[in-house]
Amino acid sequence: MKKFLTILLVFVLVLSLVPFAALAADSRVPGDVNNDGVTNAKDVTFLRRYLAGGYGIVIQEIVSDANGDGTINAKDVTVLRRFLAGGYNIVLPEPPADKPELKPDETPRIPLP
Repeated sequence: MKKFLTILLVFVLVLSLVPFAALAADSRVPGDVNNDGVTNAKDVTFLRRYLAGGYGIVIQEIVSDANGDGTINAKDVTVLRRFLAGGYNIVLPEPPADKPELKPDETPRIPLP
């Protein structure tokens, strides 16, 4: 009887983990540049530092295109700041299911000391 209950318990635990694994595989939040699960002022800071070309910042490019124009640039910082401020009726675009070819803006950057 104990063996049966143990097997049943293991089976239930395995089945309960399946939905969480599916959520973890696609946990992209629109505007969540630093991948901490929420869109907040830290994301604005990360995006600005990334665009400045320094600090060794790594971002989620797929959700960093806040205005949905296909490039990551200062316009995305503005849209993200307005979204966080509220009152602008801005809705961030949902990240696409497949990863498109998003490229950072090719604006020349001044190297940091």
